[in-house]
Amino acid sequence: MGEMTIGRIAIKNKIGALKQHIADLQSVAVAFSSGVDSTFLLNEEKEFCRSERIHQTNV
Repeated sequence: MGEMTIGRIAIKNKIGALKQHIADLQSVAVAFSSGVDSTFLLNEEKEFCRSERIHQTNV
């Protein structure tokens, strides 16, 4: 395995753990700033969230 492959496996493992953690939660609140990290979390959360969504954006 090359160094790049090991890095990709580690990232996939971390994303898998994040998805499992989100799936185990009763509810999720994401402080959305339109940055890369909150956009990613919001996208992952929508896959598992089964309840009503409330969106709030502060400018």
